[in-house]
Amino acid sequence: MPPKRGRAAAEDETSQELRRTKSAVNEAMNEFLCPITWSLPVDPVMAEDGKVYERSAIEEWLKQQQKSPVTNLAMGTKLLPALQVKNMIRAMVTSGALTGDKVDAWKLKLEEEEEVAEMLRKAEAGDGAAMYDLGVLYVLGEKGLAKDEVKAFEWYKKSHEAGFARNIKRREYCESISAIKSVTAPTSSDAMRACPAAATARAYSSFARSHRTIAGTS
Repeated sequence: MPPKRGRAAAEDETSQELRRTKSAVNEAMNEFLCPITWSLPVDPVMAEDGKVYERSAIEEWLKQQQKSPVTNLAMGTKLLPALQVKNMIRAMVTSGALTGDKVDAWKLKLEEEEEVAEMLRKAEAGDGAAMYDLGVLYVLGEKGLAKDEVKAFEWYKKSHEAGFARNIKRREYCESISAIKSVTAPTSSDAMRACPAAATARAYSSFARSHRTIAGTS
């Protein structure tokens, strides 16, 4: 039986090694964080400044200003999928090497991304309810989708054309179905003119919140 002092020293050394390993893992995770959202990216892309971002976050950023969020220098809009980073994050989360609130948030975002992908698949297959739900998500900017009135408008229009009954009740939102049919490639202002009840973001979001039926939302 080893001396107590020797056993204690060995346990202390093991504990220190575990702390060093945990520290190294935390440093590695920090390198993966998107500089805009400070979260682990579900869809990581590399921008022209050589940094990795969440795709939706950097796309939204570049719509407003064409410069790096990190260096503040001028930057183009070219984005490349960072597949190695994506695979590494997934592997480290799956193995349990990465844990904590940021990992829990990443898992939730991944679930939402998969839910939206399934919703899009159904919508493209002609499911009017899925089309409507996509419109709601674009109105509210939820489940990883950026707010986009034009895309919301287009999905609502497709939902109506697909015969989704609940969409007809949206006269509070779009005063005339004929207005929807008349706009084939709407801009944001076109959508607002066709939908005067949604002239403000508050009214727009309020209506959507009162009518949405997407699973898991409230």
